[in-house]
Amino acid sequence: MPAPRKYPDEVRERAVRMVFEIREESGQQQGAIARVADRLGVNRETLRGWVRQAEVDGGKRSGVSTVDAQRIAELERENRELRRANENRITRSPTRGHVPFRPRARRRLSRDSACVLLRCSDRGAVFVVEQVGGAA
Repeated sequence: MPAPRKYPDEVRERAVRMVFEIREESGQQQGAIARVADRLGVNRETLRGWVRQAEVDGGKRSGVSTVDAQRIAELERENRELRRANENRITRSPTRGHVPFRPRARRRLSRDSACVLLRCSDRGAVFVVEQVGGAA
């Protein structure tokens, strides 16, 4: 959740407009931000950031426009949600998803064990039957 704004949108728009008007009237880039900031009681660097963003949005300066920045933030948020949902789906699946399926390897039998291989004629499958120690 973003922090609350210190200045209302109307103050920001008015201050930016005043900076542009002073720059047009005087023809100078320097000093306009400081004069407007002092008149309105706004921090100079805050006003400088507003003016830069207004220039980007207006196409006078290169950078990421406000609309593009909002869209990027929205896509990043959606991406985080999808990654979280995918991670939940994987961890909650019966096979735990992150463990690839591997058929079990045949156990090595000790000398004491007897192994009998049986072939099932209709499927061709092989079964391992173990008998450990004494009689079955």
